[in-house]
This record gives sequence, C-alpha cells and structure tokens, in this order.
Amino acid sequence: MKGPLDVHPPLDGYHFVDVIGRGGFSLVKLARHLASGKYVAVKIMRDASPSSPLSAQGEAAILRSLRHDNIVRLLEEQHTRKHLFLVMELATRGSLYHYVQRHGGLAEDEARALFGQVLAAVSYCHGQRVAHRDLKLGNLLLDEHMTIKLADFGLSLRLERGTLVRGFRGTPEYCAPEVFLREDYDAFKADVWSLGVVLFAMLEATVPFHGKNMHKLQDRVLCGVYVVPRGISPALQELLAWLLTVDASGRPSAEDARTHWWFSPSREVAQEHEEDAVTLLQPLGVPRDPEAREYLAGLGLLPGMGTEGTPGPQPQDPASLPESSQSSKRPPIEDDGLALVSVSRDSMAVGYISSAQSDSSEAPSQPQQERSPAPSAAPDSSEPSSQPQQERSPAPSAAPEPASKVSPSSPSARSPVDLAEPEAAAAAREPEGAGTTATAATAATAATTASAQGKRQGRRGVGRRILRFLLRACRILPSRGSGPGLRCCRVAPK
Repeated sequence: MKGPLDVHPPLDGYHFVDVIGRGGFSLVKLARHLASGKYVAVKIMRDASPSSPLSAQGEAAILRSLRHDNIVRLLEEQHTRKHLFLVMELATRGSLYHYVQRHGGLAEDEARALFGQVLAAVSYCHGQRVAHRDLKLGNLLLDEHMTIKLADFGLSLRLERGTLVRGFRGTPEYCAPEVFLREDYDAFKADVWSLGVVLFAMLEATVPFHGKNMHKLQDRVLCGVYVVPRGISPALQELLAWLLTVDASGRPSAEDARTHWWFSPSREVAQEHEEDAVTLLQPLGVPRDPEAREYLAGLGLLPGMGTEGTPGPQPQDPASLPESSQSSKRPPIEDDGLALVSVSRDSMAVGYISSAQSDSSEAPSQPQQERSPAPSAAPDSSEPSSQPQQERSPAPSAAPEPASKVSPSSPSARSPVDLAEPEAAAAAREPEGAGTTATAATAATAATTASAQGKRQGRRGVGRRILRFLLRACRILPSRGSGPGLRCCRVAPK
C-alpha cells in the first residue's frame, strides 16, 4: 500500500530500485549510485520546520556529527521544497530483528559479540550527549561482515548534562518504566533500559514484557518482572538484571555495562573452575615408635589409613618430599611432660611437666643403683624427689596393666616410684659389710623394678606423645618458657 511519501521527486545521480523499509514518518528505498554503480539506502522524509527538534534537519545534523564504525554513516543529503533525502551506507544483511527471528534467538556467544557492538555505539552516542530514544532490534542493522550499524535517529536529541525530558517516545515494549509515568526523566538512563530489552530479545526472539493493551504492558514494565531465559550463564543473568533495573538510579551507564564480566569469558570460566579447586596438603609424618604407630593405626589416624582404618594412599618417602616437608629438617620437639587434668565444654586444664623433671621421673632405677653403695644416702634425701612423682602419678596411660589385679600389699601392685623409696632406704640402713646374698637380692629386685617401670614408661611415653600431638593441634600447648604447674586454657571457635 502506497503512502504519501511514495510520491516524491527523483534524486539527482541516483536510481531508485525498491522499498526496503517503511516507518511512520519516513520511507527507506534501495537506490543505485549512477556514477559508481554502488547500492545505497536513501531515507526520504517530509522536510518540516528547522526550528522543530524532531525535524528531519535535526536527524541530519546528528548524523553528520557522529563518526563510529557501529553507526550508519551519512554519505549525502539533498533537499527539495517538501522533502529531505538522506543517502546512507547500505547494510546488506538487513535488520537484526529479521536475523534473530530467522534463527529463533541467538546463542550466548553470538549475542555477546553483537551486543558488545551495540553497547559501543550507544556509549559513543552518549559520550557525544546524544540520546537515541528508540533503541530496538529493528533499528540495528547488519552489513556483509555481520557488523552492527545503529540507525534511525529520528527521535534522537542532543542534551546538555543534567537535562531531563518529558513525553512518550519510542516503541512501548522497549520503553523504560519512567517513560510510562509521564514525568521528567533521564533520556540516557531510559536508553540503558532499552538496551536490556534488546539483549533479552536477542536471546529469546521476543521481548520480556508483553501486554494485551497499553495498561497491561505498563503494569508489567513498572513491576519489572520477567522470566529469565533458560540455559544462560549467571553472568548474563546478572547483566540483564542490572540493565532492567526499575529504579533508574540503579542502572549502569552504557560505558559501565561494557565493563561487565560477562564480556570476559575467560574470567567466567576461571570462576567456574574455582568451585572445583582442590587444596593439596603435605602428608603427616609417621612416628618412629612401633607402639605409637600401632596405636594411631588402631584409631585410624595413621597417615596412609582411611577414616575407617582401611589402607589408603601410602605416605611418600621423606627423601622424595620437598626439603621443607622432610621431618629430618624440622627442629626437634622437647620431651615435655603433659597431664590432662580436666576437660569441660568451655575449658581444658592441662598439667605441664618440664623436660628436666620428666627425665628424672622416667628413669628412677638408675640413680637408685648408683646411690645404693653410698653411706650418705639417707632415707630423707629421696623424699623431695618422690613428692612431685606422687603428684604426677595420675598421668593417663595408653593401656591397662595386668598387675592391677594384684593386692595392694604386693610389691608389684605399687608404682615404680613407691618401690624405689623403700629400697633406697634399706640400702642406706644396711651396713657396709653386708654379704653378697643381700647384694644379689637387691640387684635382682632393682632389675625387676626397672623392667616393669620401663614397660610402664614406654606406654606412658606413647600416651604423652599422643596427648601432646592433640594439644598442639588444638593450639593450647603451653609455651616453652612457662614453668611447671597447671594451666587452664579456654578453647573457643574461631
């Protein structure tokens, strides 16, 4: 159907071929340049008063001032008494609207490449203080190289910074919420909302907000609720939500939207891989003591054993580990004695025994044998050393003793420390000329005591090492310089 713009005078130097576009205030025809034979697009408009901001003169002035690879280029303009001809470069692949409709929506990677060009064009326009005010798929063209060309600046305005506009302009499905309110609004922020609709339409081949009439459409736009396209990345969902923010103050500028991390696919992939990152830990050292290894294996705590005590990955040989992880390179740990006195939900009381006192308590039999022939070893000389031993006797042992069933009166039922004191007193009271029989009996008793004590001390040593390991793991082990005695450390979650 022909309209009033179909009847127009000829254009010098050009031959009109066909109509390729039609709008409410303009007509676009395909024409061939007679001198060069190249095809161009000619936009024909009624030449209104130059004083009108929405006149054809205003669009021509804006197009003359814009030079960008993603904006359609104005080649020539001619005026007649009633018409204005704008000769522009031809986008041979047509509009982005028809391209998206043919493909039923674009994949995310293709949409990223094309929308990045759209943002570049709009950001350049806003930098020149030009608000387009009619951004939609139909006004985005594609040339033979699939390059975006922003066109149709018929509703565009050049605005000073801080200037607000009023009035309903553009396609309703692409208009921002503030445009529907008929109040003053920022035209640049309204363009950003239209960009969000354009991006959604590129993915789904439809707009996010629909309505049977203008009132239904307005209600849905003012609510800002839309169905997120299926299968899109979280970054794209975030960008859409940012562009389609109902409150205009919360929307980004076109330049800020270009810096969104959706346009950096490598960063998005890296963030996805961070969720599957694995932390590598150095294997724990295996204790040298056989009883300690057997005890830890029974608890399932030995490196190389699973949580249920089943064999797991074997620890690496210390020689094959890095130098920093070899146990031989670590500073030696002092053999400090520890006694767990009480444990509660909020605190733990720990008994601390210095290494000097621990050494004196672990081998009492040797000093007894050395002091037995000395006449000056009085019974009262052993009491100061035996008193701390009796106080520290509640130290936990790793396993129960079979001798616990013996009556308390038997010598084997008493602790090695209790046995050592009477023997030392008897040796001190015995005259110097005692026979060899008493000496042999004393030596045999001392040997038996040393053997029983060695077994107990070996098990106690395992228990102390395990307790010291657990306390160091909980970070409540007393400092090296602290003296003996009980210390109460409160353990709280970090």
